[in-house]
Amino acid sequence: MQLCFYADALEALTGRVPSEMHLWLGSGVSESLRVEEFRPYWRRLRRQLATLLDQDDITETRPEPCTHCDYCEFNPLCDAQWRNEDSLVYVANIRTPERHALEREGVRTVVELSTRAGSVPELHDENLERLVRQAALQVTSREHPKSAGL
Repeated sequence: MQLCFYADALEALTGRVPSEMHLWLGSGVSESLRVEEFRPYWRRLRRQLATLLDQDDITETRPEPCTHCDYCEFNPLCDAQWRNEDSLVYVANIRTPERHALEREGVRTVVELSTRAGSVPELHDENLERLVRQAALQVTSREHPKSAGL
C-alpha cells in the first residue's frame, strides 16, 4: 500500500504515473514492480474506503489492546480512553474473551463488574466469581488506598 501511495504522490507531483517502483529489501536485493500490476488493487481499496466514509451510520470505534500497545504512538490516547471509561481492560488477569463476554452482557466497567450478581452465559461461574472478586479488590483499593494492603 505504501508503494501505491507513493505512485499516486509521484503522479500528482509530475503528472505521470510511474511505470515501475523499486524496493531495496533488507537482504540487499532490489525488486522492481510494475505499478499497473498493483494499482487496480489500490483503486479498489480507495473506493471501498470512500464508500465507508460516505456512510451516515459509521459506528464509534474503540481501541482494543494488542501486543503492540507498548510500542504504539497512540497508546496514551487509548490508555486515557480506557481510564476515562473505567474499562475492563484494567481488571487484573482478565482475558480478552472474558472481557468481550462481559461487554456483550452490558458489563463495561470495573465498577459494574465488581457488583455483578448474575451469571454470564459465556463464562464459567468460577471464572466470573474470580473476576468479580478481582474487580471488587481494585475498586476498594481505589476508594481506600491505605487499606488496600491489609
